[in-house]
Amino acid sequence: MEGCDEFTVSDNVVKHVFKRHRDWVNMIGLRSVEDVKTFMMDVLKRPDEVYRDNFNGNIRYFLRRISDDYWLCVITVGSEARTAYLINQKKYSRYRVARWL
Repeated sequence: MEGCDEFTVSDNVVKHVFKRHRDWVNMIGLRSVEDVKTFMMDVLKRPDEVYRDNFNGNIRYFLRRISDDYWLCVITVGSEARTAYLINQKKYSRYRVARWL
C-alpha cells in the first residue's frame, strides 16, 4: 500500500468535511479543520481496511472503525482525498458485497 506521503488532503476538502460531516467530527471530539486534516491523514496512513471501488479502480476507500457500530470512510480518487464520512455496520456490509473489491 502507498504511504501517507503519497496522498493529499486539500484545504477545501477538509473545510467541506468539517462543515458537512459534523457527525463524525463531533463523535471523535475534533475541534478544528487542522484536527480533521490530521485525523484524515492518519486514517490514510494507518487504515483498518482498504478497498478499491468495484466500478472505478482509481477510487479507494480507507476505513477505520471508530465504534462498534460505525466506520469512518476516507475516499480517495488517485492520490487525492475527496471526502470522509461515517458508515454504519449495515451500510458497511452492503458495500462490502456490492461495491468494494
